[in-house]
Amino acid sequence: MWLGDVPTELQGLTIPEEKLISLYRHNSCIIKLHSPFHSTTTAQTALKGNCITFLQNVPNIVSSLPLTLDDLCDIVKVVFVGAQRPERLHLKKILTVRKKKVVQALHWLKKYNVLYQNVEINMKSIAQLPEDDIPESIMSTIELKIGEEENSSERVGYVSDPLTNPMESTTSDTIPINNS
Repeated sequence: MWLGDVPTELQGLTIPEEKLISLYRHNSCIIKLHSPFHSTTTAQTALKGNCITFLQNVPNIVSSLPLTLDDLCDIVKVVFVGAQRPERLHLKKILTVRKKKVVQALHWLKKYNVLYQNVEINMKSIAQLPEDDIPESIMSTIELKIGEEENSSERVGYVSDPLTNPMESTTSDTIPINNS
């Protein structure tokens, strides 16, 4: 267990990077993203979403890291809901894998975390990692739900979004309560 500040080598890891260096694959991760703007006429370059994890059986600890990109795709699934296909640039902040960051994190963990001391750093897997980009294996497996009908069905049951109508965001129907 590590007590103290998070070391620089482990700060700012993306979800895919964390999964690549994890000893255990105890959960799989579904990342659901959508544009907060529901019409193509008001669409901005913003994304919001959530990440759901599902517990998995943990048969044993891995002996070699990072995981292969094929293994990464088995545990990370991305679903995008929107009026149009997202651009790669907009997904980079969430899904990027940086080879140098992964290598630095693994070296730090191997040096300072007893659980990683016997883990082999797999140079073949490292060679497959992108320098600073979303792995093609993730991009090719993104599930797209494009179009207004898909948007509506995905939002059923959610609290209404004030950004649905841009004019509503500037008006308020709240009556302030004064203590007098």
